[in-house]
Order: sequence, then C-alpha cells, then structure tokens
Amino acid sequence: MNEINNRTEEIFSSKFDYSIVDDSTASYLSEKEYILTGIHHRYSNEVGKVLYEAQQELSDNHQGVFEKWYTALGFYKTNVYKYINSYKYTLELESRSESEQLEIFNQQPKSIRDEMSKPSAIPEVNQAVFDGDITTHKEYKELEKRLKERDEELAKKDLIIEKQQQMTEILRKKNEQKEIEYVEIKVEPDDYFDNKASLENLGKRNDFLEKQISEMQSQMDEVNQNSEKYKQLSQALQQAQGRLDETQKMIGNYKNLMDLIRGGDEYLSRVSSLVYSDLSEIVKSDGVAKRELDNLIYNTQRFVDDLRALTNGDGIIEGVVIDE
Repeated sequence: MNEINNRTEEIFSSKFDYSIVDDSTASYLSEKEYILTGIHHRYSNEVGKVLYEAQQELSDNHQGVFEKWYTALGFYKTNVYKYINSYKYTLELESRSESEQLEIFNQQPKSIRDEMSKPSAIPEVNQAVFDGDITTHKEYKELEKRLKERDEELAKKDLIIEKQQQMTEILRKKNEQKEIEYVEIKVEPDDYFDNKASLENLGKRNDFLEKQISEMQSQMDEVNQNSEKYKQLSQALQQAQGRLDETQKMIGNYKNLMDLIRGGDEYLSRVSSLVYSDLSEIVKSDGVAKRELDNLIYNTQRFVDDLRALTNGDGIIEGVVIDE
C-alpha cells in the first residue's frame, strides 16, 4: 500500500504539459484528467473521513494504537494528517454553509488543499484562493510568506510600543514616589605627586631598618652564642625585623592605595564627559537612557558617601618616625 499511496501522491502533485500533443489529444487527456481528479478528490475525502473517525475513537488510548494501526496499513504520518486536516476543513465549510467555497476547495490541486486545511493556514491566503487570485501552490506559498513577514513586523512594532509604555509607567510611578534632584558634579583630579614625600619617608625607614638588621647580624657573627651580648642582639634583631616587615607591608598597602586612587581618577575623567556633553535631548526623549543615568547618579552618590566615611577621622592615617 505504501507504493500505491506514494504513486497516487506523485500523480496528483504534478501537471502534464499538454502543449506537447495536438489539440484533439489534449482535449481527450484533459477530460480524463478531470475524471481522475474527481476520483482522487472523493478518495482523499473518504480516506480522511475514515482516518478522522478512527482517530476520534482512539483519542483516549495513550498506547499509540492509532499510529500503530495506520502505519501497519502502509500510511505515512504526514499523509495521514493531511487527509484528516482536509476532511476537517470540508466539515468546517459545510457547518458554515459555504457551499460555493467548498466546491472551490474541492477543485483545487491537492498541494493547495493541503496548505489550506493546515491548522496554521492564514485565512487571508485561503480567501485569495476562494477569490481566484491564487491558482498555484507557488503563488500560495509566496503570499503566505509575505503575510507572515508583515505580521512579524507588526508584532515587533507592537512589542516596542508596549515596552515604551511600560517604561513610561515605571518612570511615572518612580517620579510620584520620589522627586529626583540633579546635582552638577565637578571633577577635579588629585595631584598624586604631592604624596611622593610620604612614600619616600617609608622607603627611608625601610632602608634604615635593613641596614640596622645587617649590622646586628654582623655583630652576632662575631660574638659567642652563649654570651649575654648575643642574647641582646638576637632580641633586638627580632624587634627590628618585625618593624621592617611592618614597614614593607605599609609600603605595599600605600602603593596599592595610590594605584586604586589613580584608577578612580581615570574613571572620573572619562565619566566627566557626561556633564559637559550636550546629552539633554537624548535624556529627555529616551526613557531608558534617563533611567540608566539616574541609576549611575544614585550609585555614584553612594560610592562618594562611602569614601567620605573613610576620612571622617582626624585626617591622620599613620605617622612614621625615622630614628637614624
């Protein structure tokens, strides 16, 4: 039965070129084609009815009996649902008493009837068939493609409008809850070279301690390990080593701090263009841009407050005394 089904589909999915025969033969064959087409339409409708009824009867069976049944009879799944959809579409037209449309539908090539009876078929394209504007499968697919592209474009525009409305509503509620004040921030970069003296003092202390440790180490090499002098030098050496480690740690932290402050200054230099650039029109017209700028201002203000909290003491972080 597979071979019969496939061969039948091939016959009624192609068109014979009658220009290759004389008029008399063309007329004769055209008549026979009309008869065969009618037989095939009746066959398709009857097959669709049988398959549809069987599908309804087995709809509550979850063991896949329906598919196993029609597969055993030699039907392919794709063709089965084409038959069922086509039959259901004729039922729909009959229920609406669309006798003229039903007649036009039955006169169409199977390829067009299959497209028209799909659950996803576009009503506008089917109406073009009923109006006689579409006569080939190619024309059907071309119009279907154009209408799908149109609908996709309209859907995109609707989505953009919806998002804009949502943004407007969010901003409206936000402005109702809190009045946003805009403060002009003037960025003035720090002169990092003013801090060079502090770093140099730490370096001198480091050099002094290293020299002191070296001298004590030389003295220890010269005295007896059991002597009182050796014990005193050993204790002094440990203390000096601790101060050296503390100084080196302080130097590392100081350098890290300077690097971070430098990076912060570079960031401020970049974002300062927001203040001096003419962006007012964009901010006024684009709700998303305005919201993002508001968030930046809020986060920047919180960051500045946190930094200010670090310097709320007496302003002296640590003093270094070098006793040389």
